[in-house]
Amino acid sequence: MYLVDGFQTLISFSFSGVLFIRAREVKPPELDLGGEIDTTVMNNTKFRTSAPKSLIKVGAISAQCQWDPFVYQQLLLQLGIRQTITVRFPDSSTIAFSGFVNKFTPASMKEGDFPLAELEMMVTSRNVAGLEIRPVSTVGVAIAAGVNGAAAAGNGPTQLGGAAIQNFREGQVIF
Repeated sequence: MYLVDGFQTLISFSFSGVLFIRAREVKPPELDLGGEIDTTVMNNTKFRTSAPKSLIKVGAISAQCQWDPFVYQQLLLQLGIRQTITVRFPDSSTIAFSGFVNKFTPASMKEGDFPLAELEMMVTSRNVAGLEIRPVSTVGVAIAAGVNGAAAAGNGPTQLGGAAIQNFREGQVIF
């Protein structure tokens, strides 16, 4: 089954600080082999040949968020802290990565505009011990009945845990 809507794609962090930023858009990380290896030699007769590279680069995660100046100090504490970053998709499937908050870029503030900022997270592919780790993905089951047409399967919000889950379901990036 394919997702039919990007609403609600959310990001959460394992760092235990207290910070709520409401995400408007979330861009999950890309997977990139970095191109090809040119294997063309003088013995080729008609075609250039190539082979794939072996190592995968997991790209940056970004989010466009509503923010408040109150969170500025918490963001200073958040930058560069290696932690688990989890992207949760509308069907409740997840992809978790080891990474860090790299950049927080507020948009220009002006009358009549919603206060937005760009948040960028980098994927390290290393855990806190420095060992190489791969992204971990889970297959989703709908959090509530009717999410992209999926059935609840016993994972209602009351089983997931109180106000924190309600905040998560309202589209907040949680630190």
